Amino acid sequence: MLDAAVFMALSPRTVLVSNGKVSRNRIIRQVYKWNGFITLDDKDAINDSLMRKYIAQGYSLVIFPEGKRNARSSICRFHKGAFLLAERYQLDIQPFIIHGLNAVLPRNSIQVFPGTITVKAYRRMRQDGHTAYPELTSRVHGFYKQEYEKLARKMETAAYFTPLVEDRYRYKGVEISRSVGRNLRRNGSFARWVDTAEEHSAVLILNKDHGEFSLLYALVHPSTLVTVREEDGNRRALLTYCAKGIADNLRVVDKADIGEAEEAGVKVISL
Repeated sequence: MLDAAVFMALSPRTVLVSNGKVSRNRIIRQVYKWNGFITLDDKDAINDSLMRKYIAQGYSLVIFPEGKRNARSSICRFHKGAFLLAERYQLDIQPFIIHGLNAVLPRNSIQVFPGTITVKAYRRMRQDGHTAYPELTSRVHGFYKQEYEKLARKMETAAYFTPLVEDRYRYKGVEISRSVGRNLRRNGSFARWVDTAEEHSAVLILNKDHGEFSLLYALVHPSTLVTVREEDGNRRALLTYCAKGIADNLRVVDKADIGEAEEAGVKVISL
């Protein structure tokens, strides 16, 4: 609900339009009802007179084209509903990108962490009356992917991801959770090794902790294939579980030959 709250705070003349899934949550359903927000299951459910009424009164329609939050903090596929409405009512598109929600309130987590939520507005896209909404969907999606990548490169550092990493280890036992926290604080979130401009297609990390360094590295360098060598079966299972859903570029193995890795051009990291 934080993403919706951001737009509710930006302007009082906004109407949120979302899919019917929000109705499954009693609290969100009530918020939508109190504020006159709109839920749609498909294009046939559009209340044309209500839409025109809001538009005539100067309200902006706020739509999240992905239709869901994702734990990977990336731009997912866009649904066409927002662009169908833009075409039908000849509305301009005002792009916004919100960055940092998953760090402040990780998906499926009950804890809120200190952090920064960045809201960036871009140049308004004028309705030309000629671009069909499927083409517009594709064009705007490409714009969002490009701009989000630029913003992420600037914002997503080891310090930025540290609360998320700590949260992943939080319920894996008191000793493990404390050990991970101490290690991150003692090493300054490993910023010296993680926050580098140097990018590698693949790295091999010789694991010596519970995997917190490896997970941080994989999060900050999403385009790098991160292979972690860990001989202990329990630690392999722990790191695999903690990385699930947030770091698809990380894999954990029990054996890896350093010489072969270096010959293949893989960067080997051992702290």
